[in-house]
Amino acid sequence: MCERPASDDLQCPTGSNCSEGACICTNSGLGLCNGACPDLKTDSQNCGKCDNKVLSSFSAHLNGQFLTICSAQLVHHALEVLAFASIVALAFAMALVLTSRLIVRIVENVTTRYFLLSLHT
Repeated sequence: MCERPASDDLQCPTGSNCSEGACICTNSGLGLCNGACPDLKTDSQNCGKCDNKVLSSFSAHLNGQFLTICSAQLVHHALEVLAFASIVALAFAMALVLTSRLIVRIVENVTTRYFLLSLHT
C-alpha cells in the first residue's frame, strides 16, 4: 500500500513503487499512465509519454541512450527530408537547364562563326 499524505491508502500496480504518496513507474521514473506503467518506448498507446497514441513507433539506441520516434514524428521528418530533396532536385534541374542553354549558345556562336568564315573563303 502507498500511503497518501491526506488519507486513504493507494495500491501501486506492478512495475511501480510508492514515492512520497504517489506511485512512480520504475521503468520510466514517471507517474502512472491510466493506472498502469506502460513501456513508453514500445507502447503504441503511450509512445514516449502517457496517452500519446500512434500507429507505430521506431526505436533505436544512439550514444548509449534509447530513443523512441513515434509515427507522427516519422511522418514529419520524412516530409522534411522530402522537401529538402525536392529543393535539391529543383536546383539540379535549374542547373541543367542553364547549362544546356549555355551549350546551345556556344554551339550557335561557333556555328555562326564557322559559317561566316566559310563565306569569306
